[in-house]
Amino acid sequence: MASLLECRGISRAFGGIRAVDDLSIAVDRGEILGLIGPNGAGKTTVFNLISGFYAPSEGEILLEGSPLTGLRPDAIVRRGVARTFQNIRLFARQSALENVRTPLLQRHPRGIVPTLLGTPSVRREEKRCTARAMELLDLVGLAPWSSAAAGTLPYGHQRRLELARALASEPAVLLLDEPAAGMNPEETASLTALLATIAPAFDLTLLIIEHHMDLVMRFCSRIAVLHFGRLLAEGSPAEIRASAAVREAYLGKKSC
Repeated sequence: MASLLECRGISRAFGGIRAVDDLSIAVDRGEILGLIGPNGAGKTTVFNLISGFYAPSEGEILLEGSPLTGLRPDAIVRRGVARTFQNIRLFARQSALENVRTPLLQRHPRGIVPTLLGTPSVRREEKRCTARAMELLDLVGLAPWSSAAAGTLPYGHQRRLELARALASEPAVLLLDEPAAGMNPEETASLTALLATIAPAFDLTLLIIEHHMDLVMRFCSRIAVLHFGRLLAEGSPAEIRASAAVREAYLGKKSC
């Protein structure tokens, strides 16, 4: 059976430096893949290639066997690939509810004339999207802050809001770029528990970039290690822990 998401020999260079170099990774449906490596290893560039922010100079990216390469980011979202960002990107002045409701409305275009007229079908759709947005906020523990401006929320809440907004696009594949960045151990444990609940409930395939090795080793079913844009190793958490090359290059000889 073909993998859900495939990167086949993808490369991307910036100013003569190959940030991603002939990388091939396949991810099966329902899998949780951790992507690790130090800063500059090419992890976020891989996410930018998958989500259409960059085009690969070589290779191709497939979702369910159909190419994503060359599609705009919004088209890739509609195909079923959503992401969060290392640097949080929210509509800071909009409420938490509006941040989640907006992608729901975008998935179900209503037409300019019906929207201007406020037809019954438009009102029903807006009501449905509002209710669904509240469900997602409740899922991530933010229902009490639904009316608060996103930019006023504590950092950890903003991380959860970005996750709720990504879920609103109804993805099959969710790319999480350092979801626990800036969180303390308690917040990280809480986020890990939340992701463990969300993944099967939404039938999600997850790709996670993360420097919190405890989260990666406990949560991911498979790990891929990048080294200067190339694949150094991949396997189960136990196999990655046992790899002398990985221990020495990334985790430290005493870390495992």
